[in-house]
Amino acid sequence: MDALFATPAHPEYPSGHSTVSGAAAAVLATFFGEKTHFIMDNDLLIGVTRSVHSFTQSLNEVKNARIYAGIHFRFSCDDGQEIGDKVGHYVLENALLPAN
Repeated sequence: MDALFATPAHPEYPSGHSTVSGAAAAVLATFFGEKTHFIMDNDLLIGVTRSVHSFTQSLNEVKNARIYAGIHFRFSCDDGQEIGDKVGHYVLENALLPAN
């Protein structure tokens, strides 16, 4: 049986995509609020949009997409998101400071 998705040439653990998404969500939720509604489009699926009602919903969709594609196990996505969240909060506390 052929794979539905080509296995990428990068480490399985932790999920880099979930790590970056977790960091971005931490920063964006701080500025816009966790329950911010937004719509995303895709360069590969012209005219297709996704509507989400929170950054948590978006993160869950990112994790599930990586798992369903067979790229990562759930624990790799969960741990990646946790690492990213910590990085995002570190940046908020140490780099994105008010300029006064």
